[in-house]
Amino acid sequence: MNFLNKIIIFTLFMGCHSFVYGQSENFPSKDTIDFSKYKLEDATGKIVRISDFKGKVVFLDFWFTGCAGCIMFYEQTLHRLKMKYHDQVVFITISIDKDKEKWQRSVASGMYTDSLAVNLYTREQGGKHELIRDLGVEVYPSLFILDRNQYFVSKNENKELRKLEGNKAEQRLLQALLPSEERD
Repeated sequence: MNFLNKIIIFTLFMGCHSFVYGQSENFPSKDTIDFSKYKLEDATGKIVRISDFKGKVVFLDFWFTGCAGCIMFYEQTLHRLKMKYHDQVVFITISIDKDKEKWQRSVASGMYTDSLAVNLYTREQGGKHELIRDLGVEVYPSLFILDRNQYFVSKNENKELRKLEGNKAEQRLLQALLPSEERD
């Protein structure tokens, strides 16, 4: 990405600062939800459920094409985490793009995600998908970290996890990798 594009993205990111860094008021108060009921689609058309990854630590990243904050988070934080932890953590990106071709172009661009992730989208339901609703996702990127039993390790911490400075996302990943009895 050239310097001018980075300046434009940064300007857009700062312009929507309150939107991107907002905190969801609708986050579920539960420690987990039944992930088996949510169907998402991958690039081949295969239906995938987050519950398919039970037994593994999961990092969920919700995004959409055109989201400047999503691009910045991927470039500054998520890509590094994927490179460092891809053998220990399943990174699942979930796009709310309704158009499959648009979503596939965005995945292929490498601006939002990469091939180390399980890349899914909500199909024509977009932001109205029941998983988006049940998790209370209102801002993007929205991030959730699940332990091996699919309990939330990062609960309503989107603002902290998305900060480009500090290592809150990495700290929560490391916490999720610990056996549950060793967590604080």
